[in-house]
Amino acid sequence: MTKPEPDVLSLIKNRHCCRKFLPFEVPDEHVEKILDAGRSSCSALNLQPIVFYACKDRNKTVELGRRIEKIGLEQMPDMFSVTPDCGQLEKIFYGAPLCIHFAVRKDGYFTRYIDCGIAVSSVLLVAESLGYSTCPVALGKLFGDQMVCEAFGIPEDQDYSLTVCIGQCSPEYIKADSDRRDDNIIIVE
Repeated sequence: MTKPEPDVLSLIKNRHCCRKFLPFEVPDEHVEKILDAGRSSCSALNLQPIVFYACKDRNKTVELGRRIEKIGLEQMPDMFSVTPDCGQLEKIFYGAPLCIHFAVRKDGYFTRYIDCGIAVSSVLLVAESLGYSTCPVALGKLFGDQMVCEAFGIPEDQDYSLTVCIGQCSPEYIKADSDRRDDNIIIVE
């Protein structure tokens, strides 16, 4: 018997950011579906300014994450105390077996970052619908922008924006409380 597919609202309400991944690979057919979701997302004027750099090399990701984490600890040591320590290999990409690094073309329209956000949402939802956990991270941008660009060959005419980590969440990861505010919706009539 196959499991029924979750509806979109359930995916949105039940997803959480995983910060420790198991070492299991994401199969190529799932990587293609996830990337296709991002690529198929709407974009202003259909300019499609997003470039997706998918990395399935967990060792490369962990090594890069450790280098960026070292810089982050030097610059903002308190930032890493917020993330629960559950034995992660590093606290940038959390040992994810699949990382999708999002870049936007610098010559694009001013809405390119909105387009990137829409593509990220699509990637998160499709990955979750396939049974994976995810975590969008901007610490690579904050502390290791140039390192990420060099590692994945992101050219000068593109701006690395963020990374989405994807994989099976480790049971050792303690899910943070995800209660949502109920005072942030205002309906104007």
